[in-house]
Amino acid sequence: MPRKKSHSLTCPVCGTIKMVRQINFSSRGYIRKCCSHKCAGKLLSEKYLKEGSPSSGLHHTPEVLARIGKASKLLWSDPEFRERVRLSQVRARQLSPNIKESKLESILDFHFPSEWKFTGGGSVMIGGFCPDFMNCNGKKAVIELFGSYWHGSRKGVKYHQTEEGRKEVYKGFGFDCLVIWEHELRDEEEVIFKIREFSCYG
Repeated sequence: MPRKKSHSLTCPVCGTIKMVRQINFSSRGYIRKCCSHKCAGKLLSEKYLKEGSPSSGLHHTPEVLARIGKASKLLWSDPEFRERVRLSQVRARQLSPNIKESKLESILDFHFPSEWKFTGGGSVMIGGFCPDFMNCNGKKAVIELFGSYWHGSRKGVKYHQTEEGRKEVYKGFGFDCLVIWEHELRDEEEVIFKIREFSCYG
């Protein structure tokens, strides 16, 4: 196979002269004109400042928008797809317990060994929600740790974010739910009593 001819490349930004065997092509050919991606970026920036971005002012036609909308509705009508998206979002937001959850986890591990496991990282989804802790001894029971800001009585809190609403959702799937509020963690003995009572009679 014959060797490719070398080309002399003079960068229009910094003036560097360089010999290349094959010039890399890219959108509008700006990288092939420059010695590096850095210089190509500077050249493109100057052009866009003068002329504007090539994508500015471009819009989809009504027909294309209608097709996109139809495909999106069809995709979101699939329960498995919705569950995968929710699960990926939960995992992206949080993979390990936060400070409050770690404190409750230590209480559970010490006083109720091998009975509860942390699932707040997205490993379990029930009715579109991710319980913080799940019983691992065969009981259909979960524990949620609620903060006053997101689940309290402030304006705008949705019903499924309240203690009653969340319990109702889990009950629909056959799960008993215990809600522990963050401020209750100040009294560890009370939390232990609450969990023990839930475990026996939940």
